[in-house]
Amino acid sequence: MELKLKNKESVLSLAISPDGKWLAVGQIVDEDRNPSMTIWDTTTWKCVAEEEGGNVSSITSLSFNRHSNMLAYLISGDYIRFFNVKDMYLQKEFPFEKPRTVLYATHEDLLLVVGEEVSVFNKDYEEVFNYKKYKAYKHTEGLPPELFKDYYKMPDWAEKASYGNLPAGAAFFKKDSCVIITGNNDNKFSVYDIKSGKRKEQYPGGVLQAGYMEIDQSEKYLFLIGRLPYADLMWELPDMKRVLPEYLNEDFDGSSSFSFHPSARFFAIGGAGGKVFLRSIETGDFVMEKDVHDDEVMAIRFSADGKLLISGGADGKVILTDITEYLT
Repeated sequence: MELKLKNKESVLSLAISPDGKWLAVGQIVDEDRNPSMTIWDTTTWKCVAEEEGGNVSSITSLSFNRHSNMLAYLISGDYIRFFNVKDMYLQKEFPFEKPRTVLYATHEDLLLVVGEEVSVFNKDYEEVFNYKKYKAYKHTEGLPPELFKDYYKMPDWAEKASYGNLPAGAAFFKKDSCVIITGNNDNKFSVYDIKSGKRKEQYPGGVLQAGYMEIDQSEKYLFLIGRLPYADLMWELPDMKRVLPEYLNEDFDGSSSFSFHPSARFFAIGGAGGKVFLRSIETGDFVMEKDVHDDEVMAIRFSADGKLLISGGADGKVILTDITEYLT
C-alpha cells in the first residue's frame, strides 16, 4: 500500500507514535511548496494534519513523545519545532545550532537533540544535559574555586580534535537515566549520566563519525550506521559484544536507514537501490528482501504492532509492506 502524498519530493524521516495511532512523515520541500510534514491516522491511513506548507523547510528528523501527544521535529535550519498532536497545531519552537536528530525518551519526559552539541531537555524545554557545554578555565585563573565551581571542564576529546566536522550519534540508555554517545573522535562508546553530567562508563568499539544510532526498546542491542568508517555495526548490550558481520551481504555495502522491530528479534534496513531487508538478529538470516522503492530508502519504521514495515524513499513515496508472514 502507498500513501497518497501531495508532496512529490524525497521522504527524509518517519516516526510512529508509541500508542500506534499516528505516523509522521517528513519530506524535502517540493517545487509547489506542498506541506513537508504530514501526520496520518494509522487506522484509516488518511492524512489528518499538514504543516510547513509554503515554507522552505525540509523535515530531517521526527519523534513522538511517550504520551503520543507531542511531535518534535527538525526543519532544515537551526530550529526545533513542537507540534501538538492532541489539538493539531504548531505549539512552540526554539533555536538549536545545526541539529540533525531529535529523539524523545521512552520512560521519562526528556528530549535528546543531536547536532554539533548533544543535549537533553526536560518537559519545560530546559536543558538538563549538554555534552559539549563548557567554559574556558583561562577566564577563571587566579579566582578562588568557589567562584567557578559551576564551570564545565572541557572534555578530553575536545582538547585533541575539532569536533564540529565529525558528527556524533547518541541515544537514551539505562532506562533514560543516561545517554550513550559515539562519534567523538576516540573510537569508544561513552555513557554519561544525565543528572550529574558525568561519564559513568566507556566501552571500545565506537566510531569517529556516526550517521545514526538506535537502541531497541528492551535495551538488548545497539545498532550504528557509521560514516567514518562506513559500516553497519551491531552490539549486544550491556557488554558491547559484537553481533553479526560488519557488512550485510556482498551486494549491500551500507544502510541509509534502519529500525529495530518491536520484538527485538528482527531489524529492518534500507539502502541505495530501493530495497528493504528484514533480518533475524538471532540467526543473522535475511528473512525478507524486497524491491519496494525506485530510489534510495531514506527512512524506515515498523507499525506499533510490528505487522507493517513502513518505508520512505528518495522517490517521494511512503510504502506500507505487510511482513506478518516473515515473523515466525
